Amino acid sequence: MSVNETSAVSLPATARISLAVVSLLAANLGLLIIYFVFDLTLIQLLIVFWWESLWIGLFCALKLLTASIAGSPYENRWFGMSPGTNLFVSIVALGFVSAEFLGLFIILGVVIGAAGGHLAGNPEHNILFDQLGMLISVSGVFLISHSISFVVNFLLLREYRHARAGTLLALPFRRCLALMFTVGAALIIALSVPTLANTGGFITVLVLIKLTADYFLHRRERAVFANALG
Repeated sequence: MSVNETSAVSLPATARISLAVVSLLAANLGLLIIYFVFDLTLIQLLIVFWWESLWIGLFCALKLLTASIAGSPYENRWFGMSPGTNLFVSIVALGFVSAEFLGLFIILGVVIGAAGGHLAGNPEHNILFDQLGMLISVSGVFLISHSISFVVNFLLLREYRHARAGTLLALPFRRCLALMFTVGAALIIALSVPTLANTGGFITVLVLIKLTADYFLHRRERAVFANALG
């Protein structure tokens, strides 16, 4: 590795922390503030979490496409591929993976909608679409956070040069499974103890649990790319 490459990876470590991590913290705490200011319900909050999983999938796809053009995500000791071939293989791989990912996304949405109708006392009503436009806008705080992480870590710190296709294709499932577990646990508790569902304390704990999971998954993702450098 050249001196320039080493500098590009190691010196901006504080930028990695101060921008990407702070944006992650701000997005989750910002959502908590929005919850209290606009008096959201638990289901509305979970819909925002659900929509974030879509941002995660989109940015993972963007990372793979970027790595295919500017890096070498399929290169190994036996063979390498041209950027054009990399991009073609990535598009095909994303086609297969996207079907599975969207399936999980739709299933989680249906579960949240059904649970929302049950908690509202009308099981036949799917609350998912009542304020979906507003809630998608609220999830913009996570769109901004993922955008900052993509620009700072993947582009400016040039993680695309060391990213591997297998890692990038697995990332959205790891992040989204953690998100789905959080949503599922919250729904089980809310359905078991309805009076707890929309209390400020429960929502605060829920957001802090999600924030903790986001932070450790973010750090693990950075560690995976850092290990690739060695």
